Amino acid sequence: MRLYHFLKACHAVDNVEKKRVKISLWMDVNDPWGIMPFDLSDARNRRALEAFKTQQYSFVSLCKHWRSPLMWAHYAERHQRMALEFEVKDDFCTPIHYVSKVYPLPTANPQQMGSQQLPDGRLVIDVTFDTKFDGWSYEEELRVFANQDGSHTENGIEFYPFSSDFALSEVILGEKCPLSIAQFRASVPSMDSSVRVIRARLAVLDFCLEEDPNAS
Repeated sequence: MRLYHFLKACHAVDNVEKKRVKISLWMDVNDPWGIMPFDLSDARNRRALEAFKTQQYSFVSLCKHWRSPLMWAHYAERHQRMALEFEVKDDFCTPIHYVSKVYPLPTANPQQMGSQQLPDGRLVIDVTFDTKFDGWSYEEELRVFANQDGSHTENGIEFYPFSSDFALSEVILGEKCPLSIAQFRASVPSMDSSVRVIRARLAVLDFCLEEDPNAS
């Protein structure tokens, strides 16, 4: 499937040239309920989850589309960034479940937390990995989970490499991105010629972004 990753122009150039994207750590998500979508009224539950979430899981955050003005406003510095399109193998992806209410927890034992089953039959560990408040549903997020084995580390930062299962297929420059299409291509001479580079613009008939056919 085709999925998208938003990032700064300078980071996009570096990532495309080096054929990798930065991994997000489980501890660094921008929504704290993104790893604890549970009833925390019992202090024991909070302590158990705090202990459980210290485990070093990591992932690449992607979304299903690039045309939403909300995504460009929230993740692209008011249309100045870029979005990378990847062809991703379906079974690499974990879609996010969006819910309106937190889950009750069956146990406050951190040793049993991950294997405990919730009333709807889902495991606590699965909900921790793939559940967010439905206010974030506009993102249509999917995650590609990564192993931190140190094989793709630079200055202490872990990266996820491009591959045939995670292949760059298109680069979308934001409407206000400072680089032109020609400048971006010149900045990444190692990029495969089959990768399209386009510029986004405001759609003329709808509240969305579209490709600018006149950009160069």
